[in-house]
Amino acid sequence: MSSTARCSSSNIQRTKLRRVQRKKAPEGFVNFTEDTFTKLIDAPPEPLVARMKISHALLLNLLQRDQDTVAAVVALGHAAHQGWLAAWAEAGGAVPRPRPRFAHGAEHDLGAGLRLFDAYHPSQQNTFTGRLTPAMLDAIFAAARTHLRG
Repeated sequence: MSSTARCSSSNIQRTKLRRVQRKKAPEGFVNFTEDTFTKLIDAPPEPLVARMKISHALLLNLLQRDQDTVAAVVALGHAAHQGWLAAWAEAGGAVPRPRPRFAHGAEHDLGAGLRLFDAYHPSQQNTFTGRLTPAMLDAIFAAARTHLRG
């Protein structure tokens, strides 16, 4: 062997390799890796949680304004359907008997020119499973527009 090919421990510069340390994610955040994405794809959809709730009092306030008249309401989901009927009754509106039942695509005439349109809620569960498609939702809003145009 040649002298240049020989290595001795005295000739090798020892450098200390720094380990890569992952920083901990801030509170409420997650470090994403390929495993994280795989878990997200394989996991079932999470339930939709409302970030903004329209309260019963807000609906009553809307219904009691003199300058505004409500002609069409699109209820996105059963809870919105029931909430609207309760607010309408409390504001003095006549709820038909038998009480209108929620069904996707249903239209309910509540009198005084007001019509209630029902649609499935556009949650992940309803949209990912195909229970509610964009075309189905477009049809509901088209029916409401047709009613408003008279």
